Amino acid sequence: MASDVIIDTTGKAPVPRIPPAQRSQDAIGGPSPVTVRDDPGFLPPYDPLRDRKPEDFAIVYRDIPDISVQHNWDPPSIVFALRASFQGQFDLPGQLCDSILGDDRVQATLGSRIGGLFGREVHFRPANDSAAAKEVLDAYAEMWPRFYNDEHFVEIAAYRIMMRVAPAQIVWDTSRPVWEPRLRPFAPRFTYYNFYARKFVALTQDGAFAIEPGDGKWFFFGAYRSWLRGAQRAVAEPWLARHYARRDWAWYSEVHGMPKNLLFVPAASSQIDRDRFVAQVKNMGSRATLMMARGAGDKGQDYGYELSEAKDNSWEGFGGLMGECDTAIVLAINFQNLTTEVEGGGSYAAVKQHGDEMERSAYQSDDKAWSTALHFQIARPFAGINFGDPDLAPWVDWGVELEQQAARMSKSFQEWGTALEVLARAGIKFDDQAELRKFAAERFNLRGLPSFSIGDPPVGKGGGGGSFGQAA
Repeated sequence: MASDVIIDTTGKAPVPRIPPAQRSQDAIGGPSPVTVRDDPGFLPPYDPLRDRKPEDFAIVYRDIPDISVQHNWDPPSIVFALRASFQGQFDLPGQLCDSILGDDRVQATLGSRIGGLFGREVHFRPANDSAAAKEVLDAYAEMWPRFYNDEHFVEIAAYRIMMRVAPAQIVWDTSRPVWEPRLRPFAPRFTYYNFYARKFVALTQDGAFAIEPGDGKWFFFGAYRSWLRGAQRAVAEPWLARHYARRDWAWYSEVHGMPKNLLFVPAASSQIDRDRFVAQVKNMGSRATLMMARGAGDKGQDYGYELSEAKDNSWEGFGGLMGECDTAIVLAINFQNLTTEVEGGGSYAAVKQHGDEMERSAYQSDDKAWSTALHFQIARPFAGINFGDPDLAPWVDWGVELEQQAARMSKSFQEWGTALEVLARAGIKFDDQAELRKFAAERFNLRGLPSFSIGDPPVGKGGGGGSFGQAA
C-alpha cells in the first residue's frame, strides 16, 4: 500500500502525498471526491430479489384503465409530446405511440420485425450441468406454453421498439404446486421517470410505485434516457406527413374525380329561363354545377353546356410524399428498406443481401434483449420462489445467434475447403494435421473440427502431380 507521505531524502520535512484524483479535482477547482452511500439514485448494484418474501409476489397492482387516446395530432402537439418524453413524462408520448401504432405501414413493419423473432422456435438452456438446474429447466419449459401469450409479447415488443419504455406487471398463478408467472402489459403513458431516484414509476389506482425490474413483480424494458433512442422519435414526423398526404390525396380525388358541369346562359336571359335550364342539367347526375353568364358576342344569346375536369398530374406528388414517408418508417423500425433504389451500378442481389444482414442484426438485438430480460426478470424469480435458488434460472432464446453462427461457419468451411483444393492443385503439401487444424480455428473461426486425414487429391481433379501428404 502506498504511503500517505513522500519522504524527502534531503532531510526536510515529509511532503503529504496528494492522490491523482484529488490533483485533478484541484486543477478544475472542484470539490474533493466523496463516496455517496445514502443517495437512492446512486446505490451500488444489488439483487432485487434480496429480502423478498413469498407473500410479496401475491401483490397485484391495479392499473388505471387506458380508455382514451389523443387522435387530433398536428406538428405542434407532436413536438410537445416528444418534448415531454425528453423530461421523462410518458403520458402524451404514450398516446402518440398508440396513435402511430394504428397506421397500416407501421403495423406491417413492426409485424415483420416482431414476427421475425417470435415466429422462430424457442430454445431452452439450463443454468449449468447440475441435476438441480435440469429440474428447474424442465419445470420452466413445462410452464412456458401457459406463460407465453402472443398478444402480450407483441404489445410489449411494440412499445419496446417504439418508445424504449415497455412495462408489464408479473402476476403469479399460485393455484399450482409450482407458482407460474403471467405477464400483464402496463400502459407506458401511466409511467414517468423519477430523476432523483433514477427509477421508473408506475401510476396505479392504489398510488405510485417504483418499478424494480427483477424483483418478481415487474417485467420492464427501459433504462435511464432509453426513451431518446426509441423509433418513435424518427417515425412521428413521417407518420404525420403520410397521414396528411393520404388525407389531401383523398380530398383531391373527391374534387378532381367528379367533373363539374359548366352552364352558359345569356346575360340578358330571364331568371325563370335560367332556373329551368339549370334544373334540366342537374337531373343528369350528381356532379357540381356552375352557371356562368355570357356577354354579348357570337354565342352571347345561346344557352350552352360543357364538362370541366382536371387535366394536370399534380396528384403524383401525393404518392411520392407517401413513398418517402414509408421509407423513413421502415428504415427507423427495421434498419433496412429493400425498395431503396440501387445506384452506382449495384445489383439487386447485393442490395438484398445487405438488407437481409441489417434485418438479421435487428432480430439478433431483439433476441438478446428478450433472452436477458426473461432470464433476470422471469426465470430468476421463478427459480427462487419454487426451488429456493435464483441462480438455477434457465435461459430461453429464439436461436437467432445460432442461426447466424451456423451461416457464418458454413461459409467459412466452404471457403476453407476451396482454399485447400486450390493449394493442393498447386502442389502445396501440409505435413502437420494439428497445425492445419489450429490455422483453421484461428483464421477461419472453424473450431472443433472433426478428425480428418490429409491425402492425395482425387485423380483427374487437378494437376500438381506428386503427393499432397501422408494420411494422418
